[in-house]
Amino acid sequence: QRLLPIVPALTSLFTGREDILSWLEEHFIYGSFSLKFNLQQQFVLYELGGAGKTQIIAIINKESIEQFLVQVAHNAHLAEGTSVAALVWVCHQTEWLMIFDNADSPDLDLWKSFPVCSHGNIFITSQNKACIKYAPENFYRVGEMSNEESFSVLLKASHRFHLSEAEYAAARELVQELGHLALAIVQAGGYLNHHQHVKFCQYLESYKQDKPRYLRKIRAYNMDSYTLSVFSSWNLSYQKLDRKAKQVLILCSILHYSKMPIGILKRAWNTLAQSHELDVWEVKEALKLFIDDNGKWNDNSLEEALGNLQFYSLVEITGEGVAFLNIHPLVHVWSYKLLSTEKQKNAQMCAQQLFYPIQKEEMTCHDAVQ
Repeated sequence: QRLLPIVPALTSLFTGREDILSWLEEHFIYGSFSLKFNLQQQFVLYELGGAGKTQIIAIINKESIEQFLVQVAHNAHLAEGTSVAALVWVCHQTEWLMIFDNADSPDLDLWKSFPVCSHGNIFITSQNKACIKYAPENFYRVGEMSNEESFSVLLKASHRFHLSEAEYAAARELVQELGHLALAIVQAGGYLNHHQHVKFCQYLESYKQDKPRYLRKIRAYNMDSYTLSVFSSWNLSYQKLDRKAKQVLILCSILHYSKMPIGILKRAWNTLAQSHELDVWEVKEALKLFIDDNGKWNDNSLEEALGNLQFYSLVEITGEGVAFLNIHPLVHVWSYKLLSTEKQKNAQMCAQQLFYPIQKEEMTCHDAVQ
């Protein structure tokens, strides 16, 4: 606090994640002090943007880290006001904590910004799962909030605490619809706080009819420090995806968001590649990004695309033996609405064609297909 008087106050909407706080307490407070055991401690929190890793949205890059360290040098009254001098100064302090918040850029090398010493504490938050390399034994995936945590945030954000039975049920259903995503819940609560005449049940009904319109809105109700809507937060990640990753996301957007068998893509190509039927053109066009020069399916190419999506926590892969692809329900809505009307039609055709080789199994498409 002496070095950084601009440290922000805790937002009134903060709802403690007991599981995460327990991990942090165990690691930084009740665990072994770094100075006593000559061990610099690092810890990484990672998850999809908007999951609640931080209260302040700030893009960390090389320049912002440099500015931060120069500020440390200035506040510590060092003769040489440089980032290098600041890092040397930190090394000579006793216990210290350095926080890298929203370290999302794939080009960012945090190692160069770590004080070179055998003590101290470093805490990193990121959408980028690859950041666990900085603390391979000490990381935590934030995950979604519990029902009770989500409900509590919604009530705080909307300033509504005395609910009728019908309103209580609608509020509970709303946090389910929002996938327990912190930023989406805060946005909904901000709207309801600003429009006190709108009931939870009314908002819920309108939201179901046009989810994208509600999720695209930039928050303008000044209830906390968030400056990005749910969609605009993910758009930043989308812009950094390569072409193959974007293609996988398109396929995810038209199929069910939970447990899509990854192997279906390879199976579809191997079955349909030799087909000259016009009605499978869409799926062959979509999958050709993942074949080699000989027209054979390239597993490595698909793995790279999935890795790119995991990099920004846009997808999660689960299962042993058979791998399944999962995306957050709101990412599902967002990724579909990224497509033009024509591309949506192509994607719908592609989704149906993917299942031609599995005619006896059920296919679950996006609601918009119905």
